[in-house]
Amino acid sequence: MFSALAALLGALGGGALRLLPEFIDVWRSRQNSGKALELARIDLEKSQAQFANAVELAKLQQDETEAAAQIRLELTRAEAQLAAQRAQGERSGVRLVDALNLSVRPIVTFWLLLFYTMYKVIVVYDALNQGVAVATLAPILRTDSDVEIFSGVITFWFVDQALVRRRHTVANDMGS
Repeated sequence: MFSALAALLGALGGGALRLLPEFIDVWRSRQNSGKALELARIDLEKSQAQFANAVELAKLQQDETEAAAQIRLELTRAEAQLAAQRAQGERSGVRLVDALNLSVRPIVTFWLLLFYTMYKVIVVYDALNQGVAVATLAPILRTDSDVEIFSGVITFWFVDQALVRRRHTVANDMGS
């Protein structure tokens, strides 16, 4: 009986020793799966951070592109305005068109002076009809507004002539 018991214990012991590596593998794989799960979680967080960075970079690039487009638009507008201003100062080569173009400012100036003079004549006429003495008409004829208007007109014409002379001087200096 002892031998049967020893045989049984030997068989169980041998079987247990054979199963022991399997138990160790199961225990290790269980630890490894926990580590694998942790590594997968870290990899997921890394991927999320990379995606968030990529989205932020795309937004910044879009903002930069929109800003560059806005700058190009403003630059185009400024160039168009500059070209329009240059075109206004150049002659077309058609004598009638150039004559009309050059006469606009003098005509407007003369029109302003004519209607302003007519206004003053009407004011003086009305004052005389109301019985105002001729000696008291001076404040009506010359007001601060009159001085401002006439000084503006005179300044405009003198500054314009100075600018025209300077433009011609600069153009001649660049040509030589």
